[in-house]
Amino acid sequence: MGQTAREVALLSLLKMQSQGFSNLVIDAKIKAANLNERDAAFATALFYGVLERMPTLDRIVRKYSKNGLRRVDDVVLNALRLGLYQLLYMDSVEDYAAINESVELIKRLGKGKASGYANAVLRAFLRDGKQISYPPKSDVVAYLSAMYACPRDLTAYFVSAYGQENTETMLQSFLGRPPLYIRVNTTKTTPQELAGLFTQQGAVVSAVPIEPNCLQVEGMQAIEKSEWFQKGYFHVQDLSSQLCVQALDPKECQTVLDMCAAPGGKTFTIAQQMRNTGTVYAFDLHDKRVRLIQGGARRLGLTNVKACQNDAGVFNPSIPKAQRVLCDAPCSGYGVISKKPEIKYKTLQSVAPLCQIQ
Repeated sequence: MGQTAREVALLSLLKMQSQGFSNLVIDAKIKAANLNERDAAFATALFYGVLERMPTLDRIVRKYSKNGLRRVDDVVLNALRLGLYQLLYMDSVEDYAAINESVELIKRLGKGKASGYANAVLRAFLRDGKQISYPPKSDVVAYLSAMYACPRDLTAYFVSAYGQENTETMLQSFLGRPPLYIRVNTTKTTPQELAGLFTQQGAVVSAVPIEPNCLQVEGMQAIEKSEWFQKGYFHVQDLSSQLCVQALDPKECQTVLDMCAAPGGKTFTIAQQMRNTGTVYAFDLHDKRVRLIQGGARRLGLTNVKACQNDAGVFNPSIPKAQRVLCDAPCSGYGVISKKPEIKYKTLQSVAPLCQIQ
């Protein structure tokens, strides 16, 4: 019997304890398990849902466990997280199925002795009406941290930097899957043509008025496996990144430097906006990531991209003069927590050195 979607989600959560790139972890586990499209979507929803709601889910486990989380085995804890997430946030899953499947998952992964404990925790939570107790609103940091599943230290940092109201709006935006935006490769097709192709497959496609070559796509599973992705008709790119290139305003036949380019999204948008003329030098510190840029440029048919290894922190006199320079320096990543929820579990101390690098 092959791995189930729930098992793939749990094994991916375990892997995240030692490897920090959520998209790479879940994609690899789904591929290894050879899940069909429906099960892959379910596993992905469970995996990301638990990652983003983990502080809330752990808060519940602590309430119903005598010894908190200290003595809970990792497999059992993640099975409980999966069960609680389904009980709270997945209306499509019946309560009995959320509980029974979580208990069976524990047995399947060799932790049968803990199945009674897990069953008791999940059923007690269900009996209590699936109620979560939160700190009083007067304790701003504690309340926001608990309400929006954000670590307390990071919540406190946001409140001190942006104030209570802005922090609450921001933390709320981190929850739930973000919109999917793509950048149309205008050297090969048009937004209207590509939108028509997606619509034929049942996707819902919306134009983005502030960026005419950007499309928002809903209802398209595994978009990067589509025929049009392979043909280089588009690349996946957040709207904010596309607006960054809009601000850069590269022109045809110019020389442009992208100093911290990998994985290459902004480089590709720059090259397309230049109509595949001039030269875009795309630099990255690591050779492996340079090859990633080169592969993307080949898929998109962008011959004006020249990807090279370079340390942007050290002056390099061989780099040519340019009309435009983009430097997207290494950062905390807090702005993309909605896409990569694991980022919010970084300690503030771990991101502090980035200021010096920038």
